[in-house]
Amino acid sequence: MMAATVFELWHLPSGNMVGSWSSAQEAAIDILAGLDCRHANLLADHALVLVDSNDETQLVAEGEAIIDALTAPRRLDSAVKKAG
Repeated sequence: MMAATVFELWHLPSGNMVGSWSSAQEAAIDILAGLDCRHANLLADHALVLVDSNDETQLVAEGEAIIDALTAPRRLDSAVKKAG
């Protein structure tokens, strides 16, 4: 059985969680909805992490690399497999 995972977006300077999603697809839809290549810098101080059912956290991407991670399914699939 695969462990339940949650994707979280964190604002690093403040230490505040911006959002949490139960799937990579949900995270991608919400995070990318208001962004385009001209606004990628808005993610500069953020980190996308994957949290498994044991509360172990794995960094998926930081800053503008979050966009690449959310648009590259293989990278997200790899992160979920490692967490499982």
